[in-house]
Amino acid sequence: MKKKVRVLISVFIILTLTLFLISCSSNDDASYSEGEERMHYERAEGSPDIADFDASGGPEVFSTSSNSVSGDKIIYRQNLSMETDNLYQTIDKMEQDLDRYGGHIHRYQVISEKDEAPRGDFTLRVPSESLKAFVDSMRNYGVFTQEVLESDDVSDTYYDIEANLRNQTIQERRLLDLLEDAENLSDILTLESELSRIRREIERLQGTLNRLDDQVRFSTLYLSIREVETDELEDQNFSDQFFRNFRESFERFQGALQSILLWFARYFPFILLAGILLGLMGKFYPRAFKKFKGKEKPETRE
Repeated sequence: MKKKVRVLISVFIILTLTLFLISCSSNDDASYSEGEERMHYERAEGSPDIADFDASGGPEVFSTSSNSVSGDKIIYRQNLSMETDNLYQTIDKMEQDLDRYGGHIHRYQVISEKDEAPRGDFTLRVPSESLKAFVDSMRNYGVFTQEVLESDDVSDTYYDIEANLRNQTIQERRLLDLLEDAENLSDILTLESELSRIRREIERLQGTLNRLDDQVRFSTLYLSIREVETDELEDQNFSDQFFRNFRESFERFQGALQSILLWFARYFPFILLAGILLGLMGKFYPRAFKKFKGKEKPETRE
C-alpha cells in the first residue's frame, strides 16, 4: 500500500512540474499573440482613407495620446572637474572603467606645458544607466572640485516625431498602392513627386529619432582633470575622502541587499514549489531524505 502511495505522489509531483512549465509557456505565447493582434488592429484603424488623402500630406492618423509610451526620454549631460596626483595613471584607469561600462571617448586632449602641471580635457559618452556608477568609480582616483548634472526631458518631442513618422509611413504605402493602379501619365508623375517628398520626410524624421535615441542611451560627460601635488591633495580632502568611502560602502551594501530581495521576489514561486516538494519527500521518502541530509549513518558490525 505504501508503495502505491509513493508512486502516486511521484506522479503528482511530475504532473505538477509539467503543468507549471506549460502554463508559463502558454502565458508568454498568449501575451505575444495579443500584442501582435493589437498592433495589426491599430494599423487597420489608423490607416487613412484614400479618398481623404490630399497632396498637402494627408490627415493626421496618429497622435501622442494614442501612442503607447515605453518610457521617459531624458538626455543627461554632466560636467566634472577633478584633481589627481598622477594624470596619466588616472587616464588609464578612466579608460578601463569606460570600457567596463560600455562607454567610449568622443574627445581627448592632454596639455603638458613647461613649468606647469599637466591637465586633460575629455568628452565621454557613457550609457545613461551606468553614468552614476562610472562617476562613483572616478571618485577613487582623485577629488572632484566641480560636479554639475543637467537633464533635458525630450519625451514629448520624441513621441510626436515617432507618431508623425508612422503616419508618413502609412501614407507612403497608400501612395504606392495608388501608383500601382494609376494609368494616366499625369497622375503617375504627381504621385511619384508626392512619394519622393514623403520619403525625404521619412528619412529626416528617422534621422532625428536616431539622434535622440543615441543622446538618451548615452549621456555626455565633460571631464577635466588637473594634476596636483600629493601633499596638497591629501591635506585638502582627508575628511571628504573618509566620508566618501563610508558613503560608498553603505551604498554598495544597500545595492547588494536590494539585489537579493529582487532575486527572491523574482523566483519566489520556484522557491515555494521547491519547499513543497522537499516537504513531500521528507514525508513519503524519509529514509532517502535523511540519507540526503547525512543524518542516516551506515551500520557498523562488531
